[in-house]
Amino acid sequence: MAVPINGSKKINMGSMWARWTRVLGAQSSLAETKKFLGGQPAVGFELSPFGYFEQSPRAWGAAWHLVYEHRLRSTQKIRPVIRTGAGMLFTSRKVPPGEKHFNYTLFVGAGLELAVSKRQAIQVDYRLHHISNADTGPMNPGINLHTLLLGLAWGF
Repeated sequence: MAVPINGSKKINMGSMWARWTRVLGAQSSLAETKKFLGGQPAVGFELSPFGYFEQSPRAWGAAWHLVYEHRLRSTQKIRPVIRTGAGMLFTSRKVPPGEKHFNYTLFVGAGLELAVSKRQAIQVDYRLHHISNADTGPMNPGINLHTLLLGLAWGF
């Protein structure tokens, strides 16, 4: 994916993610949102042990996010989901070049879970993702991404 930086440069990047999610039960105060949005609130954790930034020189990295999601009312086969999260990114080289090895990440997005069986689903998400050093470096150029994620989900 091409990523503009300060309107002049582009960096290609990619990553793989694993997510663990826990649906909140009736004992949770967040379960009250069920009445308003008509669905299931959930919290989760995402981990990306592998990511790369094609810049000069190339950087490798790992990231994690704390995630809140809300699964909206659905049919048996299709479930709309809204997700938001925040976390940290650690890279082998400074990203963008000349900045920092450590950045913060934020995202907001929406997607669909398409059930293929009682315990398995295909997930498709769109995210607006922001990466920056939060003004802890000499500059704070930030990287904004429009991201499409494809995944598989298993329920246990």
